[in-house]
Amino acid sequence: CFPSGGGTMAATGTRRTVAPQASSIIPPSLRSTVYRVVPPASLPSKPMLLTLIPWGATLGLGAIWMVQPWGWLQEQVGLKKPEE
Repeated sequence: CFPSGGGTMAATGTRRTVAPQASSIIPPSLRSTVYRVVPPASLPSKPMLLTLIPWGATLGLGAIWMVQPWGWLQEQVGLKKPEE
């Protein structure tokens, strides 16, 4: 069954938990500052962001794989002691 508007399920009639909107998470003062710099019409839509997130993660992991700083990462995490 498909969810209907208003946060309810069509077949069962029970309310489902809905994540808070970004506008309710961001303080109004910060939101007005962001909207002054970037008009809301030019901000990316939620479906576009959800499509781009996996590609960004893929690019980031690909960049790490190309550089392969495994020795440096092991030293930073504490798995390998630095050579003296």
